[in-house]
Amino acid sequence: LKSDLLLGSTAGPCLTAKVSMGEGSPTRGDMKSQFVAVSYNMLSRSLGSNCIPWVMSVSEKYKSAVEGARGTSWDAFKEECVSPMYAHHFHKNLHSGDYVAMRMLWSARRCCCQEDIPTSLRGVEFCAEDQVKYIDAAGAPQVASTMRGVLRASLPVDLGLELFEHLMALEEEVYSWPVR
Repeated sequence: LKSDLLLGSTAGPCLTAKVSMGEGSPTRGDMKSQFVAVSYNMLSRSLGSNCIPWVMSVSEKYKSAVEGARGTSWDAFKEECVSPMYAHHFHKNLHSGDYVAMRMLWSARRCCCQEDIPTSLRGVEFCAEDQVKYIDAAGAPQVASTMRGVLRASLPVDLGLELFEHLMALEEEVYSWPVR
């Protein structure tokens, strides 16, 4: 068994292993005696984030608080208020020039001025606190709120900010790639 660790991927390490079965090297006509197994960690970095709405988890305390404030379940709140903004503007925004940076901007702790927006994002400009504007691939102007902005707008402000800080604490202490 021979394996090589390939580094340098933007999404995380990729492990490959070439496995030969039987004696000697396989010939072109006998490719059934060798196969290559590839394991790719697609959940590293931004895809392994607790800030992505469809995997977002919080303590029971915050689920109950959101349910009390909204009169709907935690899952329904995420589906109605959080997921649409993330999916439309941040998840696969290839037109931004750096879709990984755009995903990271979603959970930015601070978006108060143009300097808070990564320079790798082409045409993404500060609009208002927790909001950016950009021109989409079809040429239409868009305004997008960060996760902090969505939570502040969808919940009583104190609860929105407290929930954001709870999510960020989980992100930094449990889910971030260096911690894992």
